[in-house]
Amino acid sequence: MTRVVFQFHADRDELVALAGEWAARLGLYMAWERFFPDYRVQAVTPDELVGVREHQLSEISRISLSLCQLELDADSSLGHVKCNPGILTILLGEQSDSFIGESFLAAVAESEEQLKVWRKVRGFALKSTCKGAWIVNGMTGVRQRSDSHRYTPKVREMAGSGVRVVGPSEWIEYFLD
Repeated sequence: MTRVVFQFHADRDELVALAGEWAARLGLYMAWERFFPDYRVQAVTPDELVGVREHQLSEISRISLSLCQLELDADSSLGHVKCNPGILTILLGEQSDSFIGESFLAAVAESEEQLKVWRKVRGFALKSTCKGAWIVNGMTGVRQRSDSHRYTPKVREMAGSGVRVVGPSEWIEYFLD
C-alpha cells in the first residue's frame, strides 16, 4: 500500500469545482460527506456537484473519489473509509470571511491502478496551485520559510484582500509569495 498526500490552501467553492473536474476527467465516482452535527454521506456526480456548491457548500466536510461505485451505508467518516478501501479523500479546510484553513488530499492506494490514478489527481492539484510562503507562529513570533507550501491563485487573491491564511490553528499563519 502506498500513500498519496497533498496539503494546500484552496477556497472551498474552488476546491469542490476542481474535485468535480478531476472526477469527470478520470471517470471517477464521487461522494460528499458532512461530519457535523450528524454524519451524512451522499453520492454525487460531477454535474450534480454544481448544485451542491450553490446550496450546501458549508455542509461539505470531505469529498471522496473512487475508481468504483462507493458504499454509502457508513454511519461515520471512519466507517466510510473502512467501507471504501483505496478511496481518495479531500478534506476541505475551514473558511470564513476572515480566514481560510488548510485542505488535505489523501489516499492509501491498494492497487497499482489506484496509485496511478491518485498520482494523476495529485498532479492536477499541483498544476492548479502556486507555491512558497512564510509560516509565522502568532504565539511565539517564530518565522519559517516553506518553499513548497501550495495554494491556489484565488487564495493568493483572498490573502491580498485581507483574508488570513491559517494552518491547523489560527495562530499559525501563512504569508504567501
